[in-house]
Amino acid sequence: MTSMSSPRSIVNDCDEAQDITRQVFAELFGMIGEYQEREAPFPPWLQRVARNVAVDHLRAPCPPLAQEVSASTNVVPRRVSR
Repeated sequence: MTSMSSPRSIVNDCDEAQDITRQVFAELFGMIGEYQEREAPFPPWLQRVARNVAVDHLRAPCPPLAQEVSASTNVVPRRVSR
């Protein structure tokens, strides 16, 4: 099991899964002291944390689209020349 396999199976998008994996490690850094081996072995505990972070990501409200932001601020997007 890789640390990204659970988020990838939940969000089904590689870029989002990478973002979630970064969030998982950030959360683990803050809560590693709470881990107690007698309750669960480390790999299932890690998998549970990854799943919870991925589900929280799906439940979070979506950020506004660029068109919505520009419409709400009355700013006209510029065309980017290539």
